[in-house]
Amino acid sequence: MPHSTTKQLPLGLLALVLAASTSTFPGAAAPSALGRAGSNAPAAAAGGGDQQEALRQAPCGSTTEGGPEGPAMQANQVCAAGTKPSGPVTEPAFQDPDRYAWQTFSELNQPSPGHGRQRVWQAWANQLDVFVSRPDPNHPPTWAVATGTSRRDRFQRRVELMAALSSSSSSSSSSSSPSSSSSSSSSSGGNAPQPRYDAQSCDPDTTQQVFLNRPQFEYVVGNRLWYVEGQIAAFMAQKPIQLPTDAKVVKALWRPIAPADRGKYHWTESKGKLYGLASFLFIAKASPTWVWASFEHVDNPCFARYEAPQDTFGVTAAGRPSARLLAMFRRAGLDPALWSHYRLGGVQTSFTDTEGRPVLLGNSIAEDGFQTTSSCATCHSRSTVGPHTSDKVLGAGRLPIFNGFYAGNGRPQSASGAPDPSLYDDFSTSPPTRKYLQMDFSWSFACANEIGSDSNPCAAITD
Repeated sequence: MPHSTTKQLPLGLLALVLAASTSTFPGAAAPSALGRAGSNAPAAAAGGGDQQEALRQAPCGSTTEGGPEGPAMQANQVCAAGTKPSGPVTEPAFQDPDRYAWQTFSELNQPSPGHGRQRVWQAWANQLDVFVSRPDPNHPPTWAVATGTSRRDRFQRRVELMAALSSSSSSSSSSSSPSSSSSSSSSSGGNAPQPRYDAQSCDPDTTQQVFLNRPQFEYVVGNRLWYVEGQIAAFMAQKPIQLPTDAKVVKALWRPIAPADRGKYHWTESKGKLYGLASFLFIAKASPTWVWASFEHVDNPCFARYEAPQDTFGVTAAGRPSARLLAMFRRAGLDPALWSHYRLGGVQTSFTDTEGRPVLLGNSIAEDGFQTTSSCATCHSRSTVGPHTSDKVLGAGRLPIFNGFYAGNGRPQSASGAPDPSLYDDFSTSPPTRKYLQMDFSWSFACANEIGSDSNPCAAITD
């Protein structure tokens, strides 16, 4: 099993990146902070009449000054929040996104038949068993091998930030660098916690797993996209990469827990140590830009501290699980006493709202250090392949994951809003010249190795 993630960045590399940064993010006031979306001890199921429960309506920002979690949230940004149009429901992900997120959460976390305590998603293929070491095009991965081996249970350190530093420091595409600002707490009403700018505490010794469902696995393997040369061939042929509409990905983040905490975590065990599920994120291709949902355990130290959760289905205004959520858990065979310790942070279905304001969605662990600029859809739109892609480091020969650095915490920051078309095409030529081919919002493709290589850009294995 993994050890704790290293938090300190190499000083020489950080200095290089910061020295190369030229532009700044201006600070802007944001709405006041809100408290956590629930208490540590979830209430028992309420009896009936759920329609009488007032549901949470929350503004977005909870920081007015930058700090270790990122720059101040901007006045023109909005948090991921779903609205309910009138008329018949034709696509739940858009007509009622929060309910859709909880329904999908419940379905994915049902027990997987024949796999003991494992959930449905834990029987999928670990991305490390799709983008394998020393790939041989004549011997592609198979679903039976990828899901029938203990390798599926391997954990990874969070490799994205360190890899992005290496790839972004030499990239001319990454030009914006938020300026540093003083760190202080912003005032907030009621019992809401004061923001603390201590990003190190937001990711308490967590490690991650990424799982791909079978439709996504079969597309990747069937189109020879599981190794670098196959991806470059798609670029050279300008072959669109479009994963099937039933593709799904789960990212799970685990933290060590005490035996006494097993009753409030979905847990796993390895080498005598106990690990609890701290965050659960899924993406589903219910639209061309996918649907993104972030869930966190209510005990996560920074949950709701920087970005206010948005949930019109599962949490009441009092911060307790709603009766209809508890009923959904029961229908799915999930123990409400355990699963009601999880909270929905938000659902993202678009780059911007209807007025063009960038939509943000950040998980306090998965996006530790850049939660206040995180946009899942915009970040993943940068998943690309180009003619010079290599497997030496995550993102090499691809668009950089991040969009510059924030001097206030030395961390790379996410882009938000609609992607810039000039990232993908050179419009100074006629016709425009393609620079990068989008890889359908899946950063897992960046884990691919070149034929025969075992450089493993994503495989920071610690088990």
